[in-house]
Amino acid sequence: MTKNLEKKLLTLFKKNLQLNKKQIERLQKNGDLIRLNHSNWDSLVHVKLVMAIEKAFKIKITNENFTNFNSFKKIKKILKNKAKR
Repeated sequence: MTKNLEKKLLTLFKKNLQLNKKQIERLQKNGDLIRLNHSNWDSLVHVKLVMAIEKAFKIKITNENFTNFNSFKKIKKILKNKAKR
């Protein structure tokens, strides 16, 4: 489940943040991408990304989690926790 989750999440990040090949490789190597460190990840893209995650994973993201969705690693952790329920 974790690999499928990560693969699906990576696809959403690629699409919404318009990641190039080098950025994708860095994300896969480091395992994280932080909102403050990525120029394409502005507030509008953040909303679009969160909406895409809700749709893809068939979940509802609370206001509390919305503000916590500020890195690939944190989002993955939240999704893993939701999958356990």
